[in-house]
Amino acid sequence: MKKITICSKFDLFPDNTMLGSSFGYSNFNFISKSGISIMVNETAGEKGITIRPIGTSVTFPTSVNYVAFRVGIWDGNSINVIAKNENGQIITQRSINGINQYIDSSITGENIQFVDFDTNGNEELLVSICIDIIAP
Repeated sequence: MKKITICSKFDLFPDNTMLGSSFGYSNFNFISKSGISIMVNETAGEKGITIRPIGTSVTFPTSVNYVAFRVGIWDGNSINVIAKNENGQIITQRSINGINQYIDSSITGENIQFVDFDTNGNEELLVSICIDIIAP
């Protein structure tokens, strides 16, 4: 078996690029759960997509057991990360807290099909997201 890592990073987009409320990029589908357009924002030297209070959902091309990501958290807010299976059932979840910093983290569980990123703030960022696919 061979492990293949697929990542989505947003540093090639100019600051303040509007990507729409739903878009595909690097084999992932990104959906704004509020319907508000997702925007690329550059903060403290890094670019990511904005995570609004109702959240952003990221769907993968296949179910996975491991998701790594880098987020930016500002003003003491938090980001709730919720991994779900293809039926929308919660597999696992965690809350990430920070004050004006970027944080590398991950979430594991069996058959993760998509991950929701929800926040109580308005300027949190998803800088990158990576999955590992096991190929025969």
